[in-house]
Amino acid sequence: MQHLHLQLSSPHMPFTGRLFGQGVGLTADLGCTVKVLLCDQIGIASEYLAQRIQTIFLNGRPVDDEAGAVVTNGDVLALSAAMPGLVGTMLRKGGHLAAMRARLSHRRAATEAGRARGRFTLKLFNMIAGEVGPGLLHRGVIARVADVIEIIDGAALCRDR
Repeated sequence: MQHLHLQLSSPHMPFTGRLFGQGVGLTADLGCTVKVLLCDQIGIASEYLAQRIQTIFLNGRPVDDEAGAVVTNGDVLALSAAMPGLVGTMLRKGGHLAAMRARLSHRRAATEAGRARGRFTLKLFNMIAGEVGPGLLHRGVIARVADVIEIIDGAALCRDR
């Protein structure tokens, strides 16, 4: 695997929102719950997870209980702050209207699977991308070359204006 090390100054950080929206790869000990993965391995504070991250999707299914959903190799995990409107209310974890999407929601796993090193895709949206993204970039992420080039081109265009 080839590695590319980039150093972005803070004025260029907004361009990474698109990268996180498309998803970045992360390597971790998988077979654990969303909460264990995010808090114990990624380093997100449990208070931040409980209060700021209001919408969680695992493989396209809303997650109401981050302590019950298990992330395994190849999974896609998406995080968002509260989204406006009826759709945002319906998708919010543990929200009042969560029952309306019960058939779509992620089902609680019986137990954590055996832990194994693997890769998953993490997508970050809205404020979460700006708040969590810089720490992930510092930790290191796996991204498609085309996506990184697009960010660099966007930063260069903005600088030239």
